[in-house]
Amino acid sequence: ANSGEEAIECVKQEDFAVILLDVNLPGINGFQTAARIREIQRSQTTPIIFMTAMEASDVKLFQGYNQGAVDFLIKPIPPFILKSKVSVFIELYHQSHFITSQTTYIDQISENLQKQEIQIKEQSALLELIQEAIMICDLDHNVQFWNKGSSQLYGWRKNEILEKNWYQLLKAKSNESPEDIKKNIILHDILDGEFLVTNKQNKSLITYHR
Repeated sequence: ANSGEEAIECVKQEDFAVILLDVNLPGINGFQTAARIREIQRSQTTPIIFMTAMEASDVKLFQGYNQGAVDFLIKPIPPFILKSKVSVFIELYHQSHFITSQTTYIDQISENLQKQEIQIKEQSALLELIQEAIMICDLDHNVQFWNKGSSQLYGWRKNEILEKNWYQLLKAKSNESPEDIKKNIILHDILDGEFLVTNKQNKSLITYHR
C-alpha cells in the first residue's frame, strides 16, 4: 500500500500476520492509520510494527504503542533484522490458524459424537420395546447391548452380562469357531447362522444370530 487509505482498504479485505507501517505516510500518518486499522474487527489484534526515518521521541513511542505497536524500527533497517522480526509473527500467525482449525475440527467431532450418542440412546429405547431377544456385541464377542427379551430368554440380567463374552458365558457352539466368525464379519460384514447355547438355568437352546 502506498498510503494509509490504501492500507486500510487492504486490511478490510484480507487477514495479515503482521502489518508494517511507516510513521510518515502520505495523507493520514502511520498513527492515524493504525487507529483506523484497530477499528476493523478482523485486525484488532494484528501485530503492528512502526518504521520511521527519524529517532522516535517518547511521545511518538507512546503514540505507537498506544495503537497496538509491537515494535518501533528506525530506518534504514537491515534486511536480516526485518526478516527475522516478520518471520516470528508469520510463524505465530500460522500456528494460531492451525490451532483454530484443529479446535473447529474437534468441536465438529464432539458435536457428531453427541448426535450419535443421542441416536444410540433412541435406538436402544426402541430395541428395549421389542419382545424378541436382541443383543449387540463387538468383534471380540463382548456384549454391548442386551434387551429385556434377552434377559427373559437367557436368564441373565443386563448388568450381569454387559461387557462379558457372550460366546463363553452362553457356552455357544456353531459350525464356525469364534475366530472364523470374527474374520467373516471383518471381511464380509456378515453374521448369519445358528448357535447352540446354554441359558442360566443350564437349558440348551438353538438360537439364530445375524
